[in-house]
Amino acid sequence: MSAVSLYYYLVLLKHIYVVDAKDQSRIITPTYLNVALGLVALAVVLLGVYPKPILEASQRPRCCSSNRHPDAMRRVHHNLPRFDFHAH
Repeated sequence: MSAVSLYYYLVLLKHIYVVDAKDQSRIITPTYLNVALGLVALAVVLLGVYPKPILEASQRPRCCSSNRHPDAMRRVHHNLPRFDFHAH
């Protein structure tokens, strides 16, 4: 399977760098799309260099603060309606 993948990517690289394009016109993109792409690229670089805020946020409890009762979430989920998806 990896030989098929290698062939696919080599053909793709050949079309990118070797084969001349049929149409030489530039692709025009809207400004908002360029700004959005730039912001996402900046976020990827910043989070790659400094991932600590995201990692710390993922370690915190999501909905229960430390001063609440330990099984507060169990009581909250106990009061939610239950759905039986196997009922006919």
